[in-house]
Amino acid sequence: MWMKVAKMSVREAISVLAGPREWGDTRDSWLSRAARNSKVVSARMMRSLWRGEITKEDHWAVREIRRQAELAKAKREATDLAARYEEIAGGMNAKDSNFHSEDVSALLNAARILRNLDRT
Repeated sequence: MWMKVAKMSVREAISVLAGPREWGDTRDSWLSRAARNSKVVSARMMRSLWRGEITKEDHWAVREIRRQAELAKAKREATDLAARYEEIAGGMNAKDSNFHSEDVSALLNAARILRNLDRT
């Protein structure tokens, strides 16, 4: 069964691109970091998006920010999954390395593949 996933809001997408707001960040410095991470959308355009000055859903910057945020989110999830696979493989290896050797090898190979996908 397919479920339709809700679109990420522009503010959520900017938050994903900018990362967590540090204690010394002003809103403008945080939005500038999102623009630097984007490499496509300027800091001024990022501020306009944040403030809601651009309301069209099909505006090129809105589409680009959402696309980049989804990509960044997927890369982060792949990295987290690879770390989890490595953790499970380590536990299985410690438990009985002879019995679980094929499974450990498969998990480490999957983690390696996920990490290589993260570099694109």
